[in-house]
Amino acid sequence: MDTDFHKITELTGNKIINPPAPIIFGNHIWIGCRATVLKGVEIADNAIIAAGATVTRSITDKNAIYGGNGKDAGIIRRNVDWEL
Repeated sequence: MDTDFHKITELTGNKIINPPAPIIFGNHIWIGCRATVLKGVEIADNAIIAAGATVTRSITDKNAIYGGNGKDAGIIRRNVDWEL
């Protein structure tokens, strides 16, 4: 989802601190079961997102497997491809 479906604002000035942000998916992406992709993220072509991973920032390396959550999230393996 690219929105939180509610606005959180500062008490002074009513500035929205959680605006919507698009999610941009490249070509030929595999997203594993129960993975979460947060708003504002871009995923590079030929990426694989591991099951249960939480993607909180953009994934720029193509042909890589990403997994993990929080500080432990990152590239598991590089130079991979997949097919149906």
